[in-house]
Amino acid sequence: MATVITLIARLVFNRKPRKIAAFVLAVLLCYFLYKKFIEKSTVESFLNWLKMLQRIGYRFPSIIHQGLSSSMDCSEETIEFHPINFSTAMITKPYLPKPMFPVANLDFISQLYHSTCDSVKMPFVNNIDFARPLVQYSEILLLVIFNGPVYAALPYVEALYRSFFPNIVYCGPGHPNYNILQNLKQLKISFISYHKSPKGHVKGAFNYECLSIAIKMNYNVQGYLTIADDMVLFPSSIKNHTNHFDSVWFLPKGRIRIAEITRLRECRRGICDVPTDKWPWWRKYIVAVIKLFDHFDNNEHNSTLIHDCYQQLKFLNGAERRPNGGYADVFYIPKRLASPFSQLADIFFDFQVFLEIAVPTIIQCLEFPDEFQTLKGLGLWKQDRTSPWTYFTPQDMVGINFLHPTKWKSLSFGAKNNTEFYCNKIMPYMHDRF
Repeated sequence: MATVITLIARLVFNRKPRKIAAFVLAVLLCYFLYKKFIEKSTVESFLNWLKMLQRIGYRFPSIIHQGLSSSMDCSEETIEFHPINFSTAMITKPYLPKPMFPVANLDFISQLYHSTCDSVKMPFVNNIDFARPLVQYSEILLLVIFNGPVYAALPYVEALYRSFFPNIVYCGPGHPNYNILQNLKQLKISFISYHKSPKGHVKGAFNYECLSIAIKMNYNVQGYLTIADDMVLFPSSIKNHTNHFDSVWFLPKGRIRIAEITRLRECRRGICDVPTDKWPWWRKYIVAVIKLFDHFDNNEHNSTLIHDCYQQLKFLNGAERRPNGGYADVFYIPKRLASPFSQLADIFFDFQVFLEIAVPTIIQCLEFPDEFQTLKGLGLWKQDRTSPWTYFTPQDMVGINFLHPTKWKSLSFGAKNNTEFYCNKIMPYMHDRF
């Protein structure tokens, strides 16, 4: 309805004869008022808005249809929105604690959980009530990024997080195939498509583009929590972090790398003499980073954002042309830093700077590490990455915010070990149902 009124208003301003368009608008508003679709106060506010626009000579921007412009390609930028909505589970349980937000997909999640877990669930695992999570973070937008199009895992990721995070956006290369993945049709989700990694780069090499796009949507949240699809974030473990919605959440200070990129040496305690052989991304992306710093040198005095960023990098890293590096599969950007993060991310993306260099460097540009709220994780780098259940016990997870990697695609075809891991360890731990 609002879209129809706006289109008519556009006609009033941009088209002739305006009297006819104004008449159509008046009839339309009267009809909506008669049907009680809108209040009289809404009509008055709308008419005052039109008068203000006319007074300042405003003209609505032209609508450009994709088919009319051969240079316009939006195929990689598709955005799908779905609002939070009430589910049957929420409606039928009026005793739920307040202020608990209603969330989407609870009926689907409950059905998926039972169909996946009932046959493998151990006796000590209590049933999970997805409508009554222990904690809930309605102040946060959770951004879940897929490095590859493994969208068969998406429903299981949805079941992990939706109770805790009413606001979720998924992001990945291409688009989920709803004809193949039939159960995705039942989900109400928001999905962003980002550019696929060019040939010669690992999947998701520049996936921070997702966060830049999400920030531009300007969600009414206090911050943006980004995680990879192949990790598990334990919602209860970040409860203390939520006293610091205005801070960056990231790696501990000592885990952030500093490089003297032109010499391919890492810096430790101010001395840059450590070979970079053990971390391959410096060598692979040396040209991209050098071009980025050339851009910084050329624009430092033309852009306050670049100037402030580069000055802080020089101060923190000890010299010019020293980027940062580090694990970037989970981090949180508060709203106060969201716009500068997005602008800088666009610059880093233009120069094709790798995710694990871009994100730590941008964060260092914007916030001092001593101000971070640290995120601690269990990363299975040297262990058997295909069997995370071997390393998971509740005792091991004390003080841990996340576990990486975990792969949920195999749940869709009933992989025994992974299904038992999901049903008997991860789900109960997240909901405190041991």
